[in-house]
Amino acid sequence: MEIKNEKSTNPNNDQLKKKWVLTTGSALALVSVGLYVFSEAIFARLNGTELGAWVGMLLISLILINVGIFIFGNSVVQKSYMESRRRLALRGNNRRKNFNKPRNKGPKKKQLEITTNE
Repeated sequence: MEIKNEKSTNPNNDQLKKKWVLTTGSALALVSVGLYVFSEAIFARLNGTELGAWVGMLLISLILINVGIFIFGNSVVQKSYMESRRRLALRGNNRRKNFNKPRNKGPKKKQLEITTNE
């Protein structure tokens, strides 16, 4: 089954909007889980857990937070790209309609004629 690129690149496609909402939500969920694991690592350190346990939890939490921020940043970039394509498509349609119309530049200025007395 082939994926049609025309539908996926359509700036008004609802699937792109749904994809943005899903990726943004999942990225924020990853960041929140990472923060939770981070707080548990700090709590484990304060309770006197072994060094390897809380350092491992701390590393996992930092990885989760970084991945979440990365996915969130990419989804924001995709959203802005989608919005700019939509604006260009709207502006492009208006330009195509008015392409052959002459521009009204206002009244023409009279040029001064230089006369010499001979």
